[in-house]
Amino acid sequence: MTRLLEDIADAVERGDMRVAAQCITGSEDEFLAEVGRLFDKGEKGSQRLKERILSVVDRLDDRLAVDVIRLAIWDDDRLIRVRGLQAAYRRRLDALNMELAELLSDKNSDFEIRKWILHILTSTEPKYFGRMIRKLARDHSETIELRREAIFALTNVADDESIGMLCAMMGDPIVEIRQAAAWALSRISSPQSIPCLLAALEDAHSDVRDWAIRGLRDMDDTRALQGLAEAIRRAEPEEQVRLIRLVAE
Repeated sequence: MTRLLEDIADAVERGDMRVAAQCITGSEDEFLAEVGRLFDKGEKGSQRLKERILSVVDRLDDRLAVDVIRLAIWDDDRLIRVRGLQAAYRRRLDALNMELAELLSDKNSDFEIRKWILHILTSTEPKYFGRMIRKLARDHSETIELRREAIFALTNVADDESIGMLCAMMGDPIVEIRQAAAWALSRISSPQSIPCLLAALEDAHSDVRDWAIRGLRDMDDTRALQGLAEAIRRAEPEEQVRLIRLVAE
């Protein structure tokens, strides 16, 4: 370990992120050269040092942060890649989005990595990547877990196309997908989704119905509240009690 990286690591160990960041910004060229070698070598025992470097990213300017995060997301160590993506998400950096989209398209990539990429893309450039995320959410060759994450991420897009697709997914044969779609629609809380949330009140699974109820309940819309009241009125007595509790929670 070089003296510069040692000083940074010591400052992080003490919890003094300000000093750690000053070490970096005071010797940018040396830092970039040293950290490049650190990530390139992949030496045994280097993971902890990489984690310390990544913990300072929030205090760096965008240019330096992007350089460090780019090294992390292509690292051989899965944990370091995830930590790098988490840093990119915290910073809402979009400079790496095209590289991240490439990683997202690789179905052999780790779930955690693809999950964080989904949320980075939709939190930084939702309109640009909305179509890509919608396609992934509909793709039955993807895992249920990743499709659900894509649906969750679409709450950051919330355009007509996404709302329409989420409504269509309320008819998906997989209950976890219908539940995720109902949750997403409840978060978006758009009047456009009222008809499909009302229809979801008749879903065979209570988890789907419950999120539809929450979505309708939280809308400041007469149609939503009237439809919800009618559904409660038609329900069996025991179900009525449960529905009323949900509405009142």
